[in-house]
Amino acid sequence: MAKKGTFYSPPRGMRDMLPDEHNVASFLKKVIRYRCRQAGIRRITTPIFERPVILDSLPQAKWGERVLFNVAEGKSNELVLRSGFMWGIWRAYITHKMSEKPQPQELYALDLCFATEWQQEQLLVKQFLGFDIEIIGEEDPALDAQILKLWQTICSDIGIVNCLTVKLSKIGDVEARQKFAGEIEQYYLGKERSLCSVCKGNLIEKKFFSLLSCPEEDCQILAKLAPRLEKYFSPDLKEFYQNIEEYLEALEVKYEWQDYLFSDTYSFFQPLYGEIYLDQKKVGHIGHYQNILAVDEENSIAGRSFCLNLDEVIKVMQEKNVFVPFKDNIHVYVAQLGPEAKKKGMALLYQLRDQGIKVIGSMGKGSMQEQVDIAYKFRIPYCVLLGRMEVNEDIVLVRDMKTGKRQTVPMNQINDYLLERIPAEELDKVHPDSAKRSALFYHQGE
Repeated sequence: MAKKGTFYSPPRGMRDMLPDEHNVASFLKKVIRYRCRQAGIRRITTPIFERPVILDSLPQAKWGERVLFNVAEGKSNELVLRSGFMWGIWRAYITHKMSEKPQPQELYALDLCFATEWQQEQLLVKQFLGFDIEIIGEEDPALDAQILKLWQTICSDIGIVNCLTVKLSKIGDVEARQKFAGEIEQYYLGKERSLCSVCKGNLIEKKFFSLLSCPEEDCQILAKLAPRLEKYFSPDLKEFYQNIEEYLEALEVKYEWQDYLFSDTYSFFQPLYGEIYLDQKKVGHIGHYQNILAVDEENSIAGRSFCLNLDEVIKVMQEKNVFVPFKDNIHVYVAQLGPEAKKKGMALLYQLRDQGIKVIGSMGKGSMQEQVDIAYKFRIPYCVLLGRMEVNEDIVLVRDMKTGKRQTVPMNQINDYLLERIPAEELDKVHPDSAKRSALFYHQGE
């Protein structure tokens, strides 16, 4: 027995998703699956854990000596929770030699992820529903534009496209950034006193993009007079940006360029990085990468990664009162009273479900009126009433909850009676031909 005063709550960083929120989440996931399938992007599922030794062997792309992974030492860290899908998909791409298959490999993942952060010297794990698209094996910027078009379409489908903002940044390639880093460091030499404390730290750590995007007034004045990264763009790089602008325009994708938008966490992205916002709140990012795993040029990969926190998307959908179509509306409620009626009612539930009729019933000890009230509450159109008399006479009493009219129906005719009143397209039943086609496809595969 729990002690007095026990506070029942999930572990810190974890949360419950209740039925009403599941309705919204299910709608969002259904739209995502449909649009990805339509675009030829196939689903992949990777383990919830990855081995640090595998993650450590993935690219150590650097700029300012920042690495992708920093796994704590100790035998207790033999496995790490995924904070996103990108690493696992890359690992799967290598493990299963997907580079030998037709390129690019267009993949998406949709499942729980676990972000970690330090709070008051304690490591806090936060659970969230993640969505990731990885298109690997091709550098064409047309694919970046197609991902952004796909997300804009999804936002339109779920009714929040007016909340969407896409911010993109021309972050250059490694060569351009290295040249830029040298000049920008020289520029700030002797100007440290004019910087805020955060920028002083960024200068020491060589986080130049963060330094140049500081909102403090004095720092902004210095940033405006600083050398520009575009100065070091090669002709190929300029062509890349021109092409992606043309592709986005052709696909009617709304976006805006933003100077020095850069991710310290994913410092390997080049030459494009972007962030996705809904109602001015960041919900995800997109990044283009080249020559990942460049230790061996023959095994290097290129592509783009699109990652979203769907928990934040669901919040916006709820705030905007997005209409969520609900196809699982219940057709019939079976109300019963008495032991024999209960037995008949239980059998009737499964009998009607076999016909595709969506039916529920309370098999507890509630009164008949309490059960009918439940049917009213959930706006169920028909209520089947079973009592001692109905059992003895082998009949049921069907009540139309909208009109209040009652109809006595023989038990052996109840299926036909209800099927005449429920639209065929609403029935929850697998078509026999579908099952036959699935079986035929399976045996042909053998």
